[in-house]
Amino acid sequence: MQKLAKGFLIVFCALLALVALGTLALNLYIQSAPVQAHLERKLSDAVGTPVRILRTSVTPWGGLKMSGMTVAQPEGSGNFLEASSSSVFFELWPLLQRQLVLDDIVIENPKITWLQNSGGQWRLPSETHPKAREPEENRVLESAPPAGEARAKGEPWRVNVKRLRIRRGSFEFRDAREQRVITFDGVNVDCPSVLPDEAEGVATSEKAAVRDTVFLENLHAPFRFSEGALTLHETSMQIASGHLAADFALQTNAKHSPFTLDAHFDGVDAERLVNEAGGMPGHLIGALAGWIDLSGRSGSIRGSGHLELGGGEVQLDFFQLLGQVLHIGDLMRLQLQEARTDFRVGEERVYVDDLTLKSPNLELEAHGEIAQAGELKLSARLTVNQRITHQLPSFIDANFQPGTEPETRSIDFSVGGTLGKPRTDLMDRILGVKIQKEVGTLFQSIFAGKHKAADKKKDKKPKPDEPLPPISPAPSVSAE
Repeated sequence: MQKLAKGFLIVFCALLALVALGTLALNLYIQSAPVQAHLERKLSDAVGTPVRILRTSVTPWGGLKMSGMTVAQPEGSGNFLEASSSSVFFELWPLLQRQLVLDDIVIENPKITWLQNSGGQWRLPSETHPKAREPEENRVLESAPPAGEARAKGEPWRVNVKRLRIRRGSFEFRDAREQRVITFDGVNVDCPSVLPDEAEGVATSEKAAVRDTVFLENLHAPFRFSEGALTLHETSMQIASGHLAADFALQTNAKHSPFTLDAHFDGVDAERLVNEAGGMPGHLIGALAGWIDLSGRSGSIRGSGHLELGGGEVQLDFFQLLGQVLHIGDLMRLQLQEARTDFRVGEERVYVDDLTLKSPNLELEAHGEIAQAGELKLSARLTVNQRITHQLPSFIDANFQPGTEPETRSIDFSVGGTLGKPRTDLMDRILGVKIQKEVGTLFQSIFAGKHKAADKKKDKKPKPDEPLPPISPAPSVSAE
């Protein structure tokens, strides 16, 4: 029995030594300069753009590993893909039948920068250029195939990828001007079905940013990619502490990349959303909910949407100024009972069909359009109830007209400027000509008082070395 066990141990050690020697020999072969160049050339032919690999190795338990892989951009400078390491697990027996069966491909820490071409398309490198012709000087590196393989040379190799995984990746989609459109960080992709022209699976991302303005978290997106069409269905994510669900489709190889987007959201922290977009804090408070339905292509978007603000509070600069002058707190800080808007998108503009902000004592309605650069062109109406009316001076109340509802007064005005700095003629409309005359009379009395004080000191002459007193500039009045 001991002799039998000893024999098994000797055979096992011999097999282990053979495996080790075979692995060493295979690594020396794969890491040789001719084989490395051949591997890079074949990968470059497959993707249509230069591929570089820093190091390759093979182990029975780890498969084929490639470290420091880079894939160049099809057009321009930089890399389409940079990956710290990639592992490929394949079956040996199918190789004898000219089949490459890849059980699992794992790409670690890839960084992908996907550029939109001049035609407005996001295309994979393999779709951009035909396979490059193999340089003559590289062909001499290939050894002559055996006679049996030569007979089968006309038969193409069949490649079957069973599973593709990406771990801790980052993606950047950039437009034709290389401006970031959308970025994804902390990306993990599990693609259990990979065919030559299509793939499907599930992608997750810890963080994403749209135009570096809207920020998303914890994205979960089942996807399908087929013949250049990317589809994300039942996608869920967090936006400003709220929840967003969306369906998205993009034609990556069509001109200007046509897309459709159908999104619904609720519980979005409006103040955080505005702050992250670069707006002023404290101007909009509440929970946003609504939907948006968009379609179109790069530079031409159409659609519609609806927004509601629950438990809202709004601070508008021109209302604050007016509230301070008239000592009306409702104008300084709007505690909203209702806040909603319906809008349409088209012709590079947002058309505001209806904007309503309603507090217990006043209501603001507006409609108009917002240009692509954020320029405002809105027609608005302010309606106040009796409580506010009783606080208005008579010369201001005279500029209001009877409202549509009983015991209300309203005044029309316009809103211009930009989203970041809106401007309005509301102050001019409310004050009217009479208040301007009264303000002018007030300033005249102030000036007269100053002249009387100056006359009393008329006889007092300044000393030769004493500087003349500075002349105060005349005060001016402006209202926005």
